[in-house]
Amino acid sequence: MEVSVQQKLTECASFFRDMFGSSFSEDEPMSEHTSFKIGGPASLFLKASSPVELLSGINFARQLGLNYLLLGGGSNILVSDDGFHGLVIKNECKEYLVEDAILTAQSGIDLDILVDISCEKSLTGLEFAAGIWGTLGGAVCGNAGAFGGSISDVLTDAVVLNQKSEIVCVDKEYFNFSYRNSALKESGEIVLSASLQLENGDKTNIDKQIATYREKRAAKHPVDLPSAGSFFQNLRNPAIEGKETAAGWYLDQVGAREYRVGDAGVFEKHANIFVNHGKATAQDMILLAAELKKRVLERFDLSLQPEVRLVGDFSSCKEHLNSLLVS
Repeated sequence: MEVSVQQKLTECASFFRDMFGSSFSEDEPMSEHTSFKIGGPASLFLKASSPVELLSGINFARQLGLNYLLLGGGSNILVSDDGFHGLVIKNECKEYLVEDAILTAQSGIDLDILVDISCEKSLTGLEFAAGIWGTLGGAVCGNAGAFGGSISDVLTDAVVLNQKSEIVCVDKEYFNFSYRNSALKESGEIVLSASLQLENGDKTNIDKQIATYREKRAAKHPVDLPSAGSFFQNLRNPAIEGKETAAGWYLDQVGAREYRVGDAGVFEKHANIFVNHGKATAQDMILLAAELKKRVLERFDLSLQPEVRLVGDFSSCKEHLNSLLVS
């Protein structure tokens, strides 16, 4: 790392410590804040438990020209072993409000908690999200979904911080939603809160559907092993008229479940979920993913694309990273 970068981080650390006190720390292990339990230290780390802290952290980082990362639940992310040379802002803004059948919440709340809240209020429409890891903000950014439903089905509007540091209210169309994607992934804009349009329903039936979905997810997802969920996006196969097909099926055909790099392996019940068996490194995961992508490409002439977000410096395995990211 260049001396000038280190000097800037040192200067910024003093500033953030004065501004935020105990909410701020240095050299925070990212392995403690990601569902993979992998990742080196964040040079600067801010735990934002209020919108004021969240907005202040983001705006200060922008004004200081500081590289920053907004972190929600830490799922769907792989942080490099070298860590993150900048400011990580952990979003812990979790207030919510229910009016009629509209559920509005701050972006740091867990999506799965919102599922329980909707059930408690006898509101239906969010059952598909039962058991999905991560926060509301991350769910909107990645258009999270399962069981035929997605956030784009229920979101009506949101409050967003744009790149000009303006707070704007936007409607659903603003996000240009597609499969596991939204315009925010390119723009870098940040969801502060979002409103979900649900419907009045029978609490007993809602509860049963939630329980069913959670049971199905538990049967296919690791409970005791750290994971980031599905590693690759599902595919649209031109050989079958572009219909969506599960990446896990192709991975199964190339022996994914038997392949392992160090402590990085493939979950025994789902070929598209990678797990940390104890001491897996980010490099282990990159090597695992790159090899499996290569096998699928050679056999099916289809290129898998990561769904998990890669953060930090992966120069130690640059060649494998490049092969993983190529379209």
